[in-house]
This record gives sequence, C-alpha cells and structure tokens, in this order.
Amino acid sequence: IIVVTSAGNSGLDGISAPCDGDSVLCVGAVDISGLKAGFSSVGPTGDGRIKPDVVAMGVNTQSIMTDGSIAGANGTSLSCPMIAGLVTCLRQAHPTVSNVAIYTALKQSADRRNNPDNDYGWGLPDACIADSLLSLLTDSGSNLPELPSFGLKTNVVSGSLTLVKNNPAAKAAAIGIYAITGQLMQRTAWGSDTLKQIEINIHQLASGLYLLAVQQENGNPIVFKFVKQ
Repeated sequence: IIVVTSAGNSGLDGISAPCDGDSVLCVGAVDISGLKAGFSSVGPTGDGRIKPDVVAMGVNTQSIMTDGSIAGANGTSLSCPMIAGLVTCLRQAHPTVSNVAIYTALKQSADRRNNPDNDYGWGLPDACIADSLLSLLTDSGSNLPELPSFGLKTNVVSGSLTLVKNNPAAKAAAIGIYAITGQLMQRTAWGSDTLKQIEINIHQLASGLYLLAVQQENGNPIVFKFVKQ
C-alpha cells in the first residue's frame, strides 16, 4: 500500500500527522499558475525533513458537489486525489516495482526536483517522465536511473526557455536551438559553471516545434523537443 495524504490547510502553521510520516506521500496545493496556495500547509517535519513531497492543483479545482453540480473547490483535499490517481496509474503500469521506486520516480519527475523546499516539496510531478523512469527500472532490473545531466523545466514555452542542470558536475560546451528541419536558429552559452539553470530568450522564434541540443564537455549531446507558443 502506498499512503498518499493531504498536506493540510493550515498554511504557515505547518503540517502534522499523518503527512509528516517518512514513507507517506504528502501533497500540497497550487493554483492554475503553479503558485502555492496560501492555505497549503508547509514543512519541515519535526525532525527537519522536507514536506510536502509534491503538489497538485488545489485551487478552484472542478469538483462534483453534493447536488450533482460541478463547481470549483479549494483545499489540499482536492490536490491529494490527483496524486493518488497518478500513483494508482503508475502502480497498474508497473506492478512489480517497489513503493519506494514509485515514490522516488514521482519526485524525480517533478518540476522543482533540483531545488526542493518546504513550500512545494519537489514540485508538480510529470506522469510521463515518472512512467519512463519506472520503465527503465523494469527493463534494466537495477536501481532507478539517474536523470540526464541537463533538463528542461517545461517543454511548452512562450518568451523564454529554462534549462536546468541536474548534475552539478556537468558542463555544457555548446547549446543550440534548431528548427525541426535541422536548421540552426540560435546559439547560447551556459556561462558560469556555478549556475543551476539559465533562461534562454526565444521571443524571436516563430511558433512551432524546435530542438534544443546541449553538447556536454564530457559526454554525448542531449537533445530535447520543445514547443514555442
């Protein structure tokens, strides 16, 4: 059994049992813009661990009311079922993996995995990434694989693209954006090795599908697809 619980609606007063349990998946709430809901309880736990673990939409979440109508409702009791449903899908898709593997895959797939904190935890999980990580685990029969050295914060963007460094030791020798035809559209540089992420201005690109290629100093290039809106 994987236990998934609401973080609670006490805001800065903090979380409490059962959400502070070591092996409990604690879910906070964000709004449609991905910003933390003011009521969503924050960590840390009494022994200093980061909580919540992840977040999901819990502000104006469309819900079925007692009279059968559909209306928006607020609370971590709305965000928690979303993550519980995702956990169920991952368990159905990967029945042989451990609870810890699912728990870890969710956190490794989330958008704040590089800088978890006591407001958002590891952030909003990405179901597709979590599923892919668990598929690799199932296929290899080994430990959950490491994330690529670099990653995109999101792959649907408008004004700028956020490239994050998952491995502090990684170095980007060259970064290029290409049209889907292979035409080089622009180049950029990482800058200081101490940076954890960079913003790439893409205002000048027309709407469409593009490729971002990161050539590592010691390793193969990593290529990402993204959509410019």
